[in-house]
This record gives sequence, C-alpha cells and structure tokens, in this order.
Amino acid sequence: MDEGEWRQKYNTYMQSARWRNTRQDRIKMAGNCCESCGVSGTYNTLQCHHLTYERLGHEDPRDLKILCIECHEKEDKKREHATEERRVEARFEAGLDTYARKKYGLYWEDRHDAAHIEEEFADWLERKEDNYW
Repeated sequence: MDEGEWRQKYNTYMQSARWRNTRQDRIKMAGNCCESCGVSGTYNTLQCHHLTYERLGHEDPRDLKILCIECHEKEDKKREHATEERRVEARFEAGLDTYARKKYGLYWEDRHDAAHIEEEFADWLERKEDNYW
C-alpha cells in the first residue's frame, strides 16, 4: 500500500463510528485525563494518539494514548523527530554499503572490520561535505 492509499484508509477510518467508539472507550479508560500531564479534559479537548499504526482499525487499547492538545503536539513532534532520525540512519547505512561494496567488494562485511569501514566512510563524507561548500 502506498502513502496515498494508506492516508485515504486512515482518513476514512478516522471519520468512522468504529473510531469514534474506540476513542470514546479509550478516553473513559484514561479517566477523562491526559495520560501525560494529567490535566482533566472533556471528549472535545482530549485527543487519542496512536503509538503505532500496525493495527489501525483494530487497535489494542495499549496502541493508544489519551493526550491533551499540547501533549499531543509534543508527542507528534517526537515521532516526527524519531522518523527523521531513522531516515538519516537508513541513508547513512545505504551510503556505507554502496561505498564499501565499491571499495572492498560485495561481501565486504564478511572480509573486513565493519566498524573501521564505517569510520572511514564517515570521514569520507565529512571531507566530501567540506569540499562541497
């Protein structure tokens, strides 16, 4: 499923009676309070934050966290930051693999010290960036 299809599925689900019921039940379980800061809220001021989307539409109560608007914004920013860190790490790992394959061959991890090559690649990236600017 591509991003557009997933987003459509998500938006449709978020408008459904099933989601409204799940959300309402979860707010009641939380005692009508933000589970982060403890502020008391109402159905309209509390939001239901997905900790994971793995079971979207069939959430386990542990998949959801009830938050006030301010805490929800903070959690979303944390998730965005973590997602960006994973993207940066994945780009680094892909670049490292390409660099090492070109320099040391296809099975470089089996024949060479991976930590040393990772350090070598990081130094190469730094020199490349210094020369770019």
